[in-house]
Formats: sequence, structure tokens, C-alpha cells
Amino acid sequence: MWEVGLGGLYDATNVIPVPEVAVITNIGLEHTDRLGNTVEEIATQKAGIIKQGGITVIGHQDYPAAQATLLAQAETMENQIALARRDYAFSSQRFTPDSVTFDYAGVVLGRRVSLPDVTISLRGTHQVQNASSAITAVVALAVKDGIDVPEPAMRRALGQTFWPGRMELVPGTPTILLDGAHTRTAAKYLVESLHAHFPGQRFTMLFGVLMDKDMDGIAGMLAPEVDTVVLTRVPDNGRTASPWELEEKFLRHHPHGSIIVEDDAERAYEKARSLTPDGSWLLVTGSLYLVGAVRKLMGLYTFVRP
Repeated sequence: MWEVGLGGLYDATNVIPVPEVAVITNIGLEHTDRLGNTVEEIATQKAGIIKQGGITVIGHQDYPAAQATLLAQAETMENQIALARRDYAFSSQRFTPDSVTFDYAGVVLGRRVSLPDVTISLRGTHQVQNASSAITAVVALAVKDGIDVPEPAMRRALGQTFWPGRMELVPGTPTILLDGAHTRTAAKYLVESLHAHFPGQRFTMLFGVLMDKDMDGIAGMLAPEVDTVVLTRVPDNGRTASPWELEEKFLRHHPHGSIIVEDDAERAYEKARSLTPDGSWLLVTGSLYLVGAVRKLMGLYTFVRP
């Protein structure tokens, strides 16, 4: 499996003439300085991985214009297509603090598939979308190459997957939730996921982000959901946003008395811990670079589930 580094049209993964299966997940407004200022322009870049005569799985798209762009390119390139909500779908989502269970159904390249009660260990409403696309891609590959992928193997893989820094819950005092959401769309799904997995839970938030992100949009999503905000720099990164600039954004969406600015990330982490009252959790978000730095401060140096 190869993951595109940026975009798709001009990415180094184009050394693959025709991929076995191309998968495009939900497209949002990110890397607009390089990929374009509209979802149509970004989708056109992403569609660069769609090759003549291939197979393309198009995952759930928040923006209809993105889906239309991807679908048009796949049809132009005479692809076999599996389109979310047309050819495959998920339903009956059931959330616990540690997992999501859902039902999957679809017709993929002519093969009818029904997988009830699929449980994934990755938290997040968006991860159900991604898991459904992953199932679809595996089925498409199995049909194409005439191979057998046992259902228990798919269920086991989905149930055991661990992704550090993506809705990663670390028990302790306080309990800490690490998530690398760094776009407005990702922040929206983070908020949805907090309510789905942890209804009623209160949070203190440690936040840092890179300067090229939609700071105001992210602040508008996250600030109303937390009690106290600690703003800091993303450590060891020249593209970090100033925490004082972030304060201006968060002041529009959050009471002034509960916003703290601490320039040094390690001190900010300790401050955020100390400001998290009993029963509340600490949410660390805004940048995978910040999440990675906090994981090191916590002694989590590996990609093994703690």
C-alpha cells in the first residue's frame, strides 16, 4: 500500500502506471497554497491517482462538488468505480469509549457483500467512513485478482488497528486524549467524535497549530466544546503559529478568563495538566507535530498501543 504524499496529480506515487485499486477518502480544504483554493481544484489534484482502465474507490465526500469531480475523472478514465452511498454504505453506528460497531453492505465490482456488526478500534465518526472504504478496496482487489480474503481476517485487522495521535486515549491523572486534527473539517469530526464516544465529558484543551492552517475556523469548532484553553507553539517547527495570534482567534469564540498563553510547549503541557480538574480530561490537538511532542513528554516513544 502506498499513500500519496501531497495531492496526487504530481505526486511521486505516479511512478505506478495503474494502481491495483485507487482509494480517495474525504476531501477538505487543506494545502490550499499548493492544491488550489476550492474543493473542485483540490479534487482535481487528488484525482491524479485515477489511471486509465483502473479501479477507483471514492469514499464519503462532505462536498458534493468534490464527489462530482472525482466521479467525472474516474468515468473519463474508464474506471470500474465503487462510490460511497451508491455502491456501498455503512449504517447502525454504535459507539463505546473504545470502539465503533457498524453494519456494512455493498455491491463491489458485481460482488454483493454484507458484513453486520463490524467493530473497529479506531475512534471517530470519520473512521467508520474510512473503514468502509478499506473494506470496499479489499473486496475490489479480491474480485479483480480472483483471491480469497477471509471475512475473519478483515474483521481482525479492523479490530486491531492502532493509530497513534488519532483519537488516542491515554488513561491517567488526568486522562489525556491526543488527536492531530489540524483542519476545520478534522476539527468538526473531532467534535462529533467527542460527543459520540464520550457524551457529557468535560475537557481542558492544549492547542497549537501551524500558521498555514485555518486558525479561525478550527477555533470556532473547538473553543465552545472545552472549559479551558492553553495555547502554545508547535515545538521545533518554523511554521508554527504564534500563540498570541491564536489567542485573538479563540477570544472570538471563548471567554477570555479561560484562555492561557504559554510560549514553551513543555511548560504549556504541564500548565494544561495542572488546570484540568478532577473528572475532566485533557485534549491535545491542532497539530500532529504537537501531539508527537506531547507523546514524547509522556514517555510514549513507540507506535504500540499503550
